[in-house]
Amino acid sequence: MINFFNILLFYIFILITSITITGYGKSFCKYFDIKCSSLSLEIIFGSFFLGCLALLINFFYPINTILTNLIFIIGVLLFFYSYKSNQNEIKYLLIITFIAFLTGIYETANRPDAGLYHLPYISNLNENKIIIGLNNLHSRFGFTSFLQYISSIFNNSFFSTKAIFFPNLIIYASSLIYFLRLSIDSKISNEIRVLALFFGISIAVDMNRFSEFGNDENAHMLFYIFITNFILHFYKNNFERSNYIKIILLLSLFLFMTKVTYSILIILVIYIIFNSLKTFKFLEKLNVFLFSIFCLWILKNFLISGCLIYPIENTCFDNLLWSNNFSIEESLSAEAWAKGYPDSKVNYKFVDYISNFEWFSTWLNNHFIFIIKKISVVLSILILIAIYISLNGRSLNSNIGFKIVLIFNLIFCLIWFLKFPVYRFGSGILISTIVITLVILLKNFNSDKFLRIIKITVPLLSILLISKSGDRIIDRVKNNYIHNPWINIYSDNYEKKIIYKKIYFSNNKTKYYYSTKNNEICYFAPAPCTHRVKKINYKKIINYDLIFKNN
Repeated sequence: MINFFNILLFYIFILITSITITGYGKSFCKYFDIKCSSLSLEIIFGSFFLGCLALLINFFYPINTILTNLIFIIGVLLFFYSYKSNQNEIKYLLIITFIAFLTGIYETANRPDAGLYHLPYISNLNENKIIIGLNNLHSRFGFTSFLQYISSIFNNSFFSTKAIFFPNLIIYASSLIYFLRLSIDSKISNEIRVLALFFGISIAVDMNRFSEFGNDENAHMLFYIFITNFILHFYKNNFERSNYIKIILLLSLFLFMTKVTYSILIILVIYIIFNSLKTFKFLEKLNVFLFSIFCLWILKNFLISGCLIYPIENTCFDNLLWSNNFSIEESLSAEAWAKGYPDSKVNYKFVDYISNFEWFSTWLNNHFIFIIKKISVVLSILILIAIYISLNGRSLNSNIGFKIVLIFNLIFCLIWFLKFPVYRFGSGILISTIVITLVILLKNFNSDKFLRIIKITVPLLSILLISKSGDRIIDRVKNNYIHNPWINIYSDNYEKKIIYKKIYFSNNKTKYYYSTKNNEICYFAPAPCTHRVKKINYKKIINYDLIFKNN
Protein backbone atom coordinates (compact mmCIF):
# COMPACT_ATOMS: atom_id res chain seq x y z
CA MET A 1 0.00 0.00 0.00
CA ILE A 2 1.23 3.49 -0.87
CA ASN A 3 2.47 5.45 2.15
CA PHE A 4 0.30 8.57 1.83
CA PHE A 5 1.79 10.06 4.99
CA ASN A 6 5.23 10.19 3.34
CA ILE A 7 3.71 11.73 0.22
CA LEU A 8 2.03 14.43 2.32
CA LEU A 9 5.29 14.98 4.19
CA PHE A 10 7.09 15.34 0.86
CA TYR A 11 4.80 18.22 -0.10
CA ILE A 12 5.00 19.85 3.34
CA PHE A 13 8.80 19.77 3.21
CA ILE A 14 8.78 21.42 -0.22
CA LEU A 15 6.33 24.06 1.01
CA ILE A 16 8.46 24.86 4.06
CA THR A 17 11.59 24.98 1.87
CA SER A 18 9.82 27.46 -0.42
CA ILE A 19 8.79 29.56 2.58
CA THR A 20 12.40 29.60 3.85
CA ILE A 21 13.84 30.64 0.49
CA THR A 22 11.11 33.27 -0.01
CA GLY A 23 11.85 34.75 3.41
CA TYR A 24 15.48 35.32 2.45
CA GLY A 25 14.49 36.50 -1.04
CA LYS A 26 12.13 39.19 0.27
CA SER A 27 14.72 40.41 2.76
CA PHE A 28 17.48 40.36 0.14
CA CYS A 29 15.42 42.41 -2.33
CA LYS A 30 14.43 44.87 0.38
CA TYR A 31 17.98 45.34 1.68
CA PHE A 32 19.45 45.94 -1.78
CA ASP A 33 16.45 47.98 -2.92
CA ILE A 34 15.52 45.60 -5.75
CA LYS A 35 11.94 45.85 -6.93
CA CYS A 36 11.13 42.22 -7.67
CA SER A 37 8.22 42.05 -10.07
CA SER A 38 7.09 38.61 -8.88
CA LEU A 39 7.34 35.98 -6.19
CA SER A 40 9.39 33.88 -8.61
CA LEU A 41 12.22 36.41 -8.67
CA GLU A 42 12.17 36.63 -4.87
CA ILE A 43 12.58 32.84 -4.69
CA ILE A 44 15.42 32.89 -7.23
CA PHE A 45 17.23 35.69 -5.40
CA GLY A 46 16.62 33.97 -2.06
CA SER A 47 18.27 30.85 -3.48
CA PHE A 48 21.16 32.98 -4.69
CA PHE A 49 21.66 34.56 -1.27
CA LEU A 50 21.63 31.18 0.49
CA GLY A 51 24.27 29.90 -1.94
CA CYS A 52 26.39 32.98 -1.19
CA LEU A 53 25.99 32.36 2.53
CA ALA A 54 27.07 28.72 2.14
CA LEU A 55 30.07 29.79 0.07
CA LEU A 56 31.22 32.25 2.73
CA ILE A 57 30.64 29.88 5.65
CA ASN A 58 32.58 27.03 4.05
CA PHE A 59 35.80 29.02 4.09
CA PHE A 60 35.73 28.78 7.88
CA TYR A 61 33.36 26.00 8.92
CA PRO A 62 31.56 22.95 7.59
CA ILE A 63 27.96 23.71 6.68
CA ASN A 64 26.80 21.48 9.51
CA THR A 65 23.36 20.93 10.99
CA ILE A 66 23.86 23.52 13.74
CA LEU A 67 24.30 26.24 11.12
CA THR A 68 21.68 24.92 8.70
CA ASN A 69 19.11 24.63 11.51
CA LEU A 70 19.72 28.26 12.42
CA ILE A 71 19.55 29.39 8.78
CA PHE A 72 16.30 27.47 8.30
CA ILE A 73 14.61 28.98 11.37
CA ILE A 74 15.69 32.51 10.45
CA GLY A 75 14.32 32.03 6.92
CA VAL A 76 10.89 30.98 8.20
CA LEU A 77 10.83 33.94 10.62
CA LEU A 78 11.85 36.34 7.85
CA PHE A 79 9.00 35.06 5.69
CA PHE A 80 6.35 35.72 8.33
CA TYR A 81 7.98 39.04 9.28
CA SER A 82 7.76 40.27 5.69
CA TYR A 83 4.46 38.50 5.01
CA LYS A 84 1.58 40.63 3.81
CA SER A 85 -1.93 39.30 3.46
CA ASN A 86 -1.75 38.86 -0.28
CA GLN A 87 -3.95 36.02 -1.43
CA ASN A 88 -2.57 36.21 -4.95
CA GLU A 89 1.00 35.72 -3.72
CA ILE A 90 0.00 32.80 -1.48
CA LYS A 91 -1.82 31.25 -4.43
CA TYR A 92 1.29 31.36 -6.58
CA LEU A 93 3.46 30.03 -3.75
CA LEU A 94 1.16 27.01 -3.48
CA ILE A 95 1.22 26.52 -7.26
CA ILE A 96 5.03 26.68 -7.33
CA THR A 97 5.32 24.13 -4.54
CA PHE A 98 2.78 21.84 -6.21
CA ILE A 99 4.73 21.88 -9.51
CA ALA A 100 7.95 21.20 -7.60
CA PHE A 101 6.17 18.38 -5.75
CA LEU A 102 4.99 16.71 -8.98
CA THR A 103 8.40 17.06 -10.58
CA GLY A 104 10.34 15.59 -7.67
CA ILE A 105 8.20 12.90 -6.07
CA TYR A 106 9.39 9.35 -6.70
CA GLU A 107 12.32 10.76 -8.67
CA THR A 108 15.98 9.84 -8.60
CA ALA A 109 18.95 12.16 -8.59
CA ASN A 110 20.58 12.87 -11.91
CA ARG A 111 22.80 10.01 -12.98
CA PRO A 112 25.68 9.66 -13.26
CA ASP A 113 26.85 13.22 -12.56
CA ALA A 114 24.92 13.57 -9.30
CA GLY A 115 26.39 10.38 -7.90
CA LEU A 116 29.79 11.06 -9.43
CA TYR A 117 30.51 14.49 -7.98
CA HIS A 118 27.42 16.65 -7.19
CA LEU A 119 26.27 14.66 -4.16
CA PRO A 120 29.78 13.83 -2.86
CA TYR A 121 30.59 17.53 -3.00
CA ILE A 122 27.43 18.48 -1.09
CA SER A 123 28.32 15.90 1.55
CA ASN A 124 31.81 17.36 1.77
CA LEU A 125 30.39 20.86 2.27
CA ASN A 126 28.28 19.54 5.14
CA GLU A 127 31.19 17.72 6.81
CA ASN A 128 34.29 19.78 6.09
CA LYS A 129 35.36 23.35 5.64
CA ILE A 130 37.08 24.02 2.32
CA ILE A 131 39.79 21.46 1.52
CA ILE A 132 42.74 22.83 -0.44
CA GLY A 133 43.50 20.67 -3.45
CA LEU A 134 40.22 18.74 -3.23
CA ASN A 135 40.38 18.42 -7.00
CA ASN A 136 43.24 15.93 -6.54
CA LEU A 137 40.75 13.53 -4.98
CA HIS A 138 38.44 13.70 -7.99
CA SER A 139 39.05 15.85 -11.06
CA ARG A 140 35.32 16.61 -11.39
CA PHE A 141 35.21 18.47 -8.08
CA GLY A 142 36.55 21.46 -9.99
CA PHE A 143 33.30 21.50 -11.99
CA THR A 144 31.06 21.90 -8.97
CA SER A 145 28.21 24.34 -9.36
CA PHE A 146 26.74 27.04 -7.17
CA LEU A 147 23.67 24.79 -6.97
CA GLN A 148 25.61 22.40 -4.73
CA TYR A 149 26.17 25.21 -2.24
CA ILE A 150 22.48 26.06 -2.22
CA SER A 151 21.62 22.38 -1.71
CA SER A 152 23.99 22.05 1.25
CA ILE A 153 21.94 24.58 3.23
CA PHE A 154 18.95 22.23 3.32
CA ASN A 155 20.60 19.32 5.09
CA ASN A 156 19.29 20.02 8.58
CA SER A 157 17.72 18.35 11.61
CA PHE A 158 14.19 19.08 10.39
CA PHE A 159 14.52 17.57 6.91
CA SER A 160 17.65 15.45 7.33
CA THR A 161 18.99 14.94 3.79
CA LYS A 162 15.55 14.67 2.22
CA ALA A 163 15.39 18.30 1.08
CA ILE A 164 18.83 18.90 -0.42
CA PHE A 165 17.52 18.90 -3.99
CA PHE A 166 14.32 20.81 -3.21
CA PRO A 167 15.84 24.21 -4.14
CA ASN A 168 16.52 22.89 -7.67
CA LEU A 169 12.87 21.84 -7.97
CA ILE A 170 11.65 25.17 -6.60
CA ILE A 171 13.84 27.20 -8.99
CA TYR A 172 12.41 25.14 -11.87
CA ALA A 173 8.80 25.69 -10.78
CA SER A 174 9.45 29.39 -10.08
CA SER A 175 10.93 29.89 -13.55
CA LEU A 176 7.92 28.26 -15.19
CA ILE A 177 5.46 30.38 -13.21
CA TYR A 178 7.55 33.52 -13.82
CA PHE A 179 7.03 33.23 -17.57
CA LEU A 180 3.40 32.19 -17.41
CA ARG A 181 2.59 35.17 -15.16
CA LEU A 182 4.54 37.50 -17.43
CA SER A 183 2.61 36.25 -20.48
CA ILE A 184 -0.73 37.30 -18.94
CA ASP A 185 0.49 40.70 -17.74
CA SER A 186 -1.37 43.21 -19.91
CA LYS A 187 0.80 46.08 -18.60
CA ILE A 188 3.86 44.99 -20.58
CA SER A 189 4.47 45.01 -24.32
CA ASN A 190 2.97 42.31 -26.51
CA GLU A 191 6.43 41.20 -27.72
CA ILE A 192 7.51 40.45 -24.16
CA ARG A 193 4.29 38.56 -23.50
CA VAL A 194 4.87 36.37 -26.55
CA LEU A 195 8.51 35.90 -25.52
CA ALA A 196 7.44 34.86 -22.01
CA LEU A 197 4.81 32.43 -23.29
CA PHE A 198 7.32 30.79 -25.63
CA PHE A 199 9.89 30.41 -22.85
CA GLY A 200 7.26 29.01 -20.50
CA ILE A 201 6.18 26.42 -23.08
CA SER A 202 9.82 25.51 -23.78
CA ILE A 203 10.51 24.90 -20.08
CA ALA A 204 7.38 22.80 -19.60
CA VAL A 205 7.92 20.69 -22.73
CA ASP A 206 11.71 20.30 -22.72
CA MET A 207 12.66 20.43 -19.01
CA ASN A 208 10.19 18.33 -17.04
CA ARG A 209 12.35 15.44 -15.84
CA PHE A 210 14.27 16.14 -12.66
CA SER A 211 16.61 13.20 -13.22
CA GLU A 212 17.90 15.07 -16.30
CA PHE A 213 18.43 18.44 -14.59
CA GLY A 214 21.99 18.08 -13.32
CA ASN A 215 23.69 21.49 -13.24
CA ASP A 216 22.42 22.33 -16.71
CA GLU A 217 18.66 22.80 -16.79
CA ASN A 218 18.43 25.30 -13.94
CA ALA A 219 21.15 27.34 -15.64
CA HIS A 220 19.25 27.36 -18.94
CA MET A 221 16.07 28.53 -17.19
CA LEU A 222 17.96 31.32 -15.45
CA PHE A 223 19.38 32.27 -18.84
CA TYR A 224 15.86 32.67 -20.23
CA ILE A 225 15.02 34.96 -17.31
CA PHE A 226 18.26 36.90 -17.86
CA ILE A 227 17.45 37.45 -21.55
CA THR A 228 13.91 38.54 -20.76
CA ASN A 229 15.04 41.13 -18.22
CA PHE A 230 17.82 42.32 -20.54
CA ILE A 231 15.22 43.05 -23.22
CA LEU A 232 12.72 44.48 -20.72
CA HIS A 233 15.16 47.12 -19.57
CA PHE A 234 15.12 48.71 -23.06
CA TYR A 235 11.40 49.43 -22.64
CA LYS A 236 11.87 51.40 -19.43
CA ASN A 237 12.88 54.92 -18.45
CA ASN A 238 16.20 55.66 -16.76
CA PHE A 239 14.81 55.26 -13.25
CA GLU A 240 13.26 51.86 -13.95
CA ARG A 241 16.27 50.73 -15.96
CA SER A 242 18.50 50.93 -12.90
CA ASN A 243 16.35 48.28 -11.22
CA TYR A 244 16.57 45.99 -14.25
CA ILE A 245 20.34 46.46 -14.32
CA LYS A 246 20.46 45.17 -10.73
CA ILE A 247 18.44 42.11 -11.74
CA ILE A 248 20.64 41.53 -14.81
CA LEU A 249 23.87 41.73 -12.78
CA LEU A 250 22.48 39.35 -10.16
CA LEU A 251 21.37 36.80 -12.73
CA SER A 252 24.65 37.00 -14.66
CA LEU A 253 26.71 36.14 -11.57
CA PHE A 254 24.24 33.41 -10.56
CA LEU A 255 24.58 31.93 -14.06
CA PHE A 256 28.38 32.15 -14.12
CA MET A 257 28.70 30.31 -10.81
CA THR A 258 26.09 27.74 -11.84
CA LYS A 259 27.51 26.94 -15.27
CA VAL A 260 30.90 28.28 -16.32
CA THR A 261 29.91 28.29 -20.03
CA TYR A 262 27.67 31.25 -19.23
CA SER A 263 30.74 33.36 -18.47
CA ILE A 264 30.21 34.65 -22.02
CA LEU A 265 27.38 36.78 -20.57
CA ILE A 266 30.10 39.25 -19.63
CA ILE A 267 29.62 40.64 -23.16
CA LEU A 268 26.02 41.68 -22.43
CA VAL A 269 26.91 42.83 -18.90
CA ILE A 270 29.64 45.13 -20.23
CA TYR A 271 27.21 46.46 -22.84
CA ILE A 272 24.61 47.24 -20.16
CA ILE A 273 27.13 48.97 -17.89
CA PHE A 274 28.69 50.95 -20.76
CA ASN A 275 25.25 51.99 -21.94
CA SER A 276 24.38 53.22 -18.44
CA LEU A 277 27.61 54.91 -17.40
CA LYS A 278 25.87 58.20 -16.56
CA THR A 279 23.65 56.55 -13.94
CA PHE A 280 25.57 53.37 -13.03
CA LYS A 281 27.12 53.46 -9.54
CA PHE A 282 30.05 51.08 -9.27
CA LEU A 283 30.20 51.42 -5.47
CA GLU A 284 26.52 50.81 -4.92
CA LYS A 285 26.13 48.24 -2.13
CA LEU A 286 24.69 45.55 -4.42
CA ASN A 287 27.60 45.89 -6.84
CA VAL A 288 30.09 45.69 -3.99
CA PHE A 289 28.31 42.59 -2.69
CA LEU A 290 28.31 40.91 -6.11
CA PHE A 291 31.98 41.72 -6.69
CA SER A 292 32.86 40.28 -3.27
CA ILE A 293 30.97 37.06 -4.02
CA PHE A 294 32.69 36.83 -7.41
CA CYS A 295 36.08 37.12 -5.69
CA LEU A 296 35.13 34.47 -3.14
CA TRP A 297 34.09 32.11 -5.94
CA ILE A 298 37.37 32.65 -7.77
CA LEU A 299 39.28 32.10 -4.53
CA LYS A 300 37.33 28.89 -3.91
CA ASN A 301 38.24 27.66 -7.40
CA PHE A 302 41.89 28.54 -6.81
CA LEU A 303 42.08 26.69 -3.49
CA ILE A 304 40.30 23.58 -4.74
CA SER A 305 41.91 23.18 -8.16
CA GLY A 306 44.76 25.65 -8.56
CA CYS A 307 42.74 27.34 -11.34
CA LEU A 308 40.82 30.61 -11.20
CA ILE A 309 38.22 29.23 -13.60
CA TYR A 310 38.43 25.46 -13.91
CA PRO A 311 39.21 23.87 -16.38
CA ILE A 312 40.40 26.85 -18.46
CA GLU A 313 44.12 26.11 -18.72
CA ASN A 314 45.22 29.74 -19.00
CA THR A 315 43.77 30.45 -15.56
CA CYS A 316 45.67 27.60 -13.85
CA PHE A 317 48.89 27.84 -11.79
CA ASP A 318 51.40 25.01 -12.23
CA ASN A 319 53.79 25.87 -9.39
CA LEU A 320 51.44 25.25 -6.48
CA LEU A 321 51.80 22.27 -4.16
CA TRP A 322 48.26 21.15 -5.00
CA SER A 323 48.46 21.91 -8.73
CA ASN A 324 47.73 19.12 -11.20
CA ASN A 325 47.20 18.63 -14.92
CA PHE A 326 43.53 17.74 -14.57
CA SER A 327 42.39 20.94 -16.25
CA ILE A 328 43.98 19.92 -19.56
CA GLU A 329 42.72 16.33 -19.26
CA GLU A 330 39.18 17.35 -18.27
CA SER A 331 38.97 20.06 -20.92
CA LEU A 332 40.01 17.64 -23.68
CA SER A 333 37.80 14.79 -22.48
CA ALA A 334 34.76 17.06 -21.98
CA GLU A 335 35.13 18.50 -25.47
CA ALA A 336 35.69 15.07 -27.05
CA TRP A 337 32.69 13.62 -25.24
CA ALA A 338 30.50 16.56 -26.31
CA LYS A 339 31.57 15.95 -29.90
CA GLY A 340 30.46 12.34 -29.88
CA TYR A 341 33.66 10.54 -28.92
CA PRO A 342 31.79 7.53 -27.39
CA ASP A 343 30.11 7.00 -30.80
CA SER A 344 33.42 6.99 -32.67
CA LYS A 345 34.49 3.55 -33.93
CA VAL A 346 38.11 4.66 -34.32
CA ASN A 347 40.47 4.60 -31.35
CA TYR A 348 41.45 8.29 -31.39
CA LYS A 349 43.29 10.18 -28.72
CA PHE A 350 41.12 13.02 -27.41
CA VAL A 351 43.35 15.69 -28.89
CA ASP A 352 43.37 14.03 -32.31
CA TYR A 353 39.62 13.45 -32.32
CA ILE A 354 38.72 17.08 -31.68
CA SER A 355 41.31 18.46 -34.13
CA ASN A 356 40.59 19.45 -37.73
CA PHE A 357 36.90 18.53 -37.47
CA GLU A 358 37.69 14.80 -37.25
CA TRP A 359 34.69 14.61 -34.95
CA PHE A 360 32.16 16.20 -37.29
CA SER A 361 30.96 13.14 -39.24
CA THR A 362 30.50 11.10 -36.05
CA TRP A 363 28.63 13.94 -34.36
CA LEU A 364 26.51 14.62 -37.45
CA ASN A 365 25.40 11.01 -37.79
CA ASN A 366 24.60 10.59 -34.11
CA HIS A 367 24.06 13.46 -31.72
CA PHE A 368 22.94 15.96 -34.35
CA ILE A 369 19.97 13.71 -35.12
CA PHE A 370 19.16 13.61 -31.40
CA ILE A 371 19.30 17.42 -31.23
CA ILE A 372 16.93 17.76 -34.18
CA LYS A 373 14.44 15.36 -32.56
CA LYS A 374 14.54 17.28 -29.28
CA ILE A 375 14.22 20.72 -30.84
CA SER A 376 11.59 19.74 -33.42
CA VAL A 377 8.93 19.17 -30.75
CA VAL A 378 9.31 22.60 -29.17
CA LEU A 379 9.87 24.29 -32.55
CA SER A 380 6.69 22.83 -34.07
CA ILE A 381 4.56 23.97 -31.12
CA LEU A 382 6.01 27.48 -31.14
CA ILE A 383 5.68 27.96 -34.91
CA LEU A 384 2.03 26.89 -34.88
CA ILE A 385 1.27 29.30 -32.02
CA ALA A 386 3.19 32.12 -33.75
CA ILE A 387 1.20 31.64 -36.97
CA TYR A 388 -2.10 31.53 -35.12
CA ILE A 389 -1.62 34.69 -33.02
CA SER A 390 -0.31 36.64 -36.03
CA LEU A 391 -3.41 36.09 -38.19
CA ASN A 392 -5.43 39.29 -38.69
CA GLY A 393 -3.43 41.04 -36.02
CA ARG A 394 -1.96 44.50 -35.53
CA SER A 395 1.64 45.33 -36.34
CA LEU A 396 4.21 44.21 -33.81
CA ASN A 397 7.73 45.55 -33.67
CA SER A 398 10.41 44.20 -31.38
CA ASN A 399 12.83 46.73 -29.89
CA ILE A 400 16.62 46.86 -30.15
CA GLY A 401 17.01 44.54 -27.14
CA PHE A 402 15.74 41.61 -29.21
CA LYS A 403 18.25 42.30 -31.98
CA ILE A 404 21.18 42.63 -29.55
CA VAL A 405 20.27 39.33 -27.87
CA LEU A 406 19.87 37.60 -31.25
CA ILE A 407 23.37 38.68 -32.36
CA PHE A 408 24.77 37.55 -29.01
CA ASN A 409 22.95 34.22 -29.24
CA LEU A 410 24.27 33.52 -32.73
CA ILE A 411 27.83 34.10 -31.50
CA PHE A 412 27.11 31.85 -28.51
CA CYS A 413 25.70 29.15 -30.80
CA LEU A 414 28.86 29.23 -32.89
CA ILE A 415 31.06 28.85 -29.81
CA TRP A 416 28.85 26.02 -28.56
CA PHE A 417 29.09 24.22 -31.90
CA LEU A 418 32.87 24.55 -32.09
CA LYS A 419 33.55 23.52 -28.48
CA PHE A 420 30.73 21.56 -26.77
CA PRO A 421 27.97 20.68 -29.29
CA VAL A 422 25.96 18.39 -27.00
CA TYR A 423 22.30 19.14 -26.41
CA ARG A 424 22.26 19.35 -22.63
CA PHE A 425 25.04 21.97 -22.72
CA GLY A 426 23.40 24.00 -25.45
CA SER A 427 19.64 23.54 -25.14
CA GLY A 428 19.28 26.93 -23.46
CA ILE A 429 21.10 28.85 -26.16
CA LEU A 430 19.51 26.87 -29.01
CA ILE A 431 15.92 27.23 -27.79
CA SER A 432 16.35 30.87 -26.80
CA THR A 433 17.71 31.64 -30.28
CA ILE A 434 14.65 29.99 -31.84
CA VAL A 435 12.32 31.92 -29.52
CA ILE A 436 14.00 35.30 -30.13
CA THR A 437 13.99 34.72 -33.90
CA LEU A 438 10.28 33.83 -33.92
CA VAL A 439 9.37 36.96 -31.94
CA ILE A 440 11.41 39.16 -34.29
CA LEU A 441 9.77 37.56 -37.34
CA LEU A 442 6.32 37.97 -35.80
CA LYS A 443 4.97 41.05 -37.57
CA ASN A 444 1.40 40.96 -36.30
CA PHE A 445 -0.24 40.31 -32.96
CA ASN A 446 -3.87 39.38 -32.39
CA SER A 447 -4.63 39.94 -28.70
CA ASP A 448 -7.87 37.92 -28.80
CA LYS A 449 -6.16 34.90 -30.30
CA PHE A 450 -3.25 35.30 -27.86
CA LEU A 451 -5.67 35.18 -24.92
CA ARG A 452 -7.27 32.05 -26.40
CA ILE A 453 -3.84 30.44 -26.65
CA ILE A 454 -3.14 31.32 -23.02
CA LYS A 455 -6.44 29.77 -21.92
CA ILE A 456 -5.62 26.61 -23.87
CA THR A 457 -1.90 26.46 -23.05
CA VAL A 458 -2.08 26.59 -19.25
CA PRO A 459 -4.46 23.60 -18.91
CA LEU A 460 -2.53 21.63 -21.55
CA LEU A 461 0.81 22.26 -19.83
CA SER A 462 -0.77 21.23 -16.53
CA ILE A 463 -2.00 18.00 -18.10
CA LEU A 464 1.46 17.42 -19.61
CA LEU A 465 3.25 17.86 -16.28
CA ILE A 466 0.72 15.72 -14.40
CA SER A 467 0.76 12.93 -17.00
CA LYS A 468 4.57 12.86 -17.15
CA SER A 469 4.75 12.71 -13.38
CA GLY A 470 1.96 10.14 -13.28
CA ASP A 471 3.81 7.82 -15.67
CA ARG A 472 6.93 8.07 -13.53
CA ILE A 473 5.04 7.49 -10.27
CA ILE A 474 3.26 4.44 -11.70
CA ASP A 475 6.62 3.07 -12.87
CA ARG A 476 8.12 3.55 -9.40
CA VAL A 477 5.13 1.91 -7.74
CA LYS A 478 5.43 -1.08 -10.07
CA ASN A 479 9.05 -1.38 -9.00
CA ASN A 480 8.14 -1.50 -5.32
CA TYR A 481 9.21 2.06 -4.50
CA ILE A 482 5.83 2.90 -3.01
CA HIS A 483 7.26 3.60 0.43
CA ASN A 484 10.04 5.82 -0.88
CA PRO A 485 8.64 9.02 -2.45
CA TRP A 486 11.86 10.90 -1.61
CA ILE A 487 14.48 11.74 -4.22
CA ASN A 488 17.02 8.95 -4.02
CA ILE A 489 20.51 10.29 -3.22
CA TYR A 490 22.29 7.24 -1.83
CA SER A 491 22.53 4.86 -4.79
CA ASP A 492 21.17 4.19 -8.27
CA ASN A 493 18.08 2.51 -6.78
CA TYR A 494 16.17 2.56 -3.52
CA GLU A 495 17.08 -0.95 -2.43
CA LYS A 496 20.80 -0.91 -3.10
CA LYS A 497 23.23 -0.11 -0.32
CA ILE A 498 26.72 1.07 -1.25
CA ILE A 499 29.53 -0.05 1.03
CA TYR A 500 32.36 2.43 1.71
CA LYS A 501 35.91 1.88 2.92
CA LYS A 502 38.61 4.10 4.36
CA ILE A 503 41.64 4.81 2.18
CA TYR A 504 44.64 6.25 4.02
CA PHE A 505 46.78 8.92 2.41
CA SER A 506 50.19 7.78 1.16
CA ASN A 507 52.19 9.88 3.61
CA ASN A 508 49.80 9.76 6.57
CA LYS A 509 48.40 6.63 8.19
CA THR A 510 45.95 8.47 10.45
CA LYS A 511 44.19 10.61 7.84
CA TYR A 512 41.94 9.08 5.24
CA TYR A 513 39.26 9.61 2.62
CA TYR A 514 36.43 7.30 1.57
CA SER A 515 36.00 5.16 -1.48
CA THR A 516 33.45 2.59 -2.59
CA LYS A 517 34.14 -1.05 -1.98
CA ASN A 518 32.99 -2.25 -5.41
CA ASN A 519 34.27 0.68 -7.49
CA GLU A 520 30.81 2.27 -7.61
CA ILE A 521 30.29 6.02 -7.72
CA CYS A 522 29.90 7.63 -4.29
CA TYR A 523 26.50 9.36 -4.27
CA PHE A 524 25.78 11.01 -0.88
CA ALA A 525 28.62 9.29 0.95
CA PRO A 526 30.74 10.00 4.01
CA ALA A 527 33.07 12.77 2.97
CA PRO A 528 35.39 13.27 1.27
CA CYS A 529 34.68 10.44 -1.14
CA THR A 530 35.85 9.30 -4.57
CA HIS A 531 35.31 6.07 -6.44
CA ARG A 532 38.85 6.29 -7.82
CA VAL A 533 41.47 5.17 -5.34
CA LYS A 534 44.58 7.30 -5.75
CA LYS A 535 48.02 7.63 -4.24
CA ILE A 536 47.79 11.12 -2.86
CA ASN A 537 49.33 12.95 0.06
CA TYR A 538 47.90 14.90 2.95
CA LYS A 539 49.19 17.95 4.78
CA LYS A 540 47.86 20.36 7.40
CA ILE A 541 48.49 24.03 6.66
CA ILE A 542 47.21 26.86 8.89
CA ASN A 543 44.46 24.58 10.21
CA TYR A 544 43.30 23.67 6.70
CA ASP A 545 43.47 20.23 5.09
CA LEU A 546 45.55 20.12 1.91
CA ILE A 547 45.57 17.24 -0.55
CA PHE A 548 48.34 16.97 -3.13
CA LYS A 549 49.68 14.45 -5.62
CA ASN A 550 52.72 12.24 -5.15
CA ASN A 551 55.82 13.55 -6.88
